[in-house]
Amino acid sequence: MNLQDLLGRVLEANVTPSSHDRLRNAMGAGAGQAGGGALGGLLDQLKGLDGQDMVERLKGAGGDMLARTKEGVQGGDPLAIGGLAALAGAILGGGRGALGGAVGAGALAVLAKIAYDAMQKGKSGQGELPLGLREPQTPDEAATLENRAGLILQAMVTAAKADGDIDKREMDKISAKLEETGADKSMIDLVHQRMQGPADLAGLISAVPDDETGLQVYAATLLAIEVDTDTERRYLRDLATGLKLDPAAVASVHRMLGVPA
Repeated sequence: MNLQDLLGRVLEANVTPSSHDRLRNAMGAGAGQAGGGALGGLLDQLKGLDGQDMVERLKGAGGDMLARTKEGVQGGDPLAIGGLAALAGAILGGGRGALGGAVGAGALAVLAKIAYDAMQKGKSGQGELPLGLREPQTPDEAATLENRAGLILQAMVTAAKADGDIDKREMDKISAKLEETGADKSMIDLVHQRMQGPADLAGLISAVPDDETGLQVYAATLLAIEVDTDTERRYLRDLATGLKLDPAAVASVHRMLGVPA
């Protein structure tokens, strides 16, 4: 199973009422740069289009964005990556099921960009671009990116269970949303499997290999919950503490997603 595709289906299914707005906030963080402005223009062009028209518009825009990807990345503007155009389509609705894999790759790119910017804050110069903001160069890097998609899914499911176990009615509702995006039975069964049982925060923390991934996990968690209860706020504090994340970097993640710290 392609975990990046599954991640895309989950995001297309509207995890929380605020998740897509938060992704849009993160994508708009580069609006003052060339790629960010181009992406903002694409967002406006996609408004009101139905699924097929949106796919066709993305095909045309994607070719242009992909042609500028190398130049954009070298110029310090990773938001020029073409996969983000597909994510933009899913955020605005429509194209259901047609963009799953691209949406998953785009989501990983957004999360990588969030973590990259948070870690670079206050540093002079720019470090090497992380996976997600560049194509994998080896089979090992491709496997790392796929495993990261699985970890992001684990983080989102664990966060969703922060207020308690997810009951059957909630799982049925999520299943219906996934079916709308074109997810097959194996995908839905995997999501159900991960939803069953209590939240395992300790297990999630132990699976995170480094600070970069930790910040991506934290950002993904903010996409999975509204952060409107004391339980959810406590969960976020425990996650950041367990991952030993820099408080300034955590605050930066909140700003980029538009979530009060």
